[in-house]
Amino acid sequence: AFELMVLAWLFVPFYLSSKVYTMPEFLGKRYDVRSRTIYAVISLVASVLTKIAPTLFAGSLVLYDIFGWSIYASASVMSVITGLYTASGGLAAVIYTEVMQTTVMVLG
Repeated sequence: AFELMVLAWLFVPFYLSSKVYTMPEFLGKRYDVRSRTIYAVISLVASVLTKIAPTLFAGSLVLYDIFGWSIYASASVMSVITGLYTASGGLAAVIYTEVMQTTVMVLG
């Protein structure tokens, strides 16, 4: 924790003075658009492989146990429902869901 505080103390003033708020934005300003795009693609793939795929798999296992659906069908249904929910409600819907989940996790 101490190391993170020191890094923040050193680098946050630099980032704020250069008007940079995200890592891809920094790479785009520091190097070029290509480096920003490469970093964004790598981040997206890493996010899918480390966060989204295991979450879909865990949910698919639950739906398999409850309804007997295949893993692929369950993952597909959850992806479509989540995409529709997010597209119809936008970021506000996602934030509302996160608040509700946090409340359940803290109190439950």
